[in-house]
Amino acid sequence: MKSEEQGSRRFCGGRILAFSLSAFSGILYFTGFVDFGIWPLAFICFAPLLFALSRAERAKEAFLLSWCMGTSTFMGGYYWLVHLFQAFAEFPLVASFPLYLLFCA
Repeated sequence: MKSEEQGSRRFCGGRILAFSLSAFSGILYFTGFVDFGIWPLAFICFAPLLFALSRAERAKEAFLLSWCMGTSTFMGGYYWLVHLFQAFAEFPLVASFPLYLLFCA
């Protein structure tokens, strides 16, 4: 019974680590391309994602890890969409932010 508890803790900890690495990969991606001026990050941005994907046991988990990376990339790269919805579509912030999240997902 004790080994089952350790296995579930390892699974949860490994899953959290995998999703954290995936989100970190997305952050490295958009900081390498957007106006941050840290272009060398573009060469290493996929390393954390590939490490997380190498530990994925099923295709569904690999898909979710990749989706997490893409979502964090778009959230950082398209931060200006909230202002765009407010300025040009005249949406309030309460409506602009959910549209932004929908676009990033």
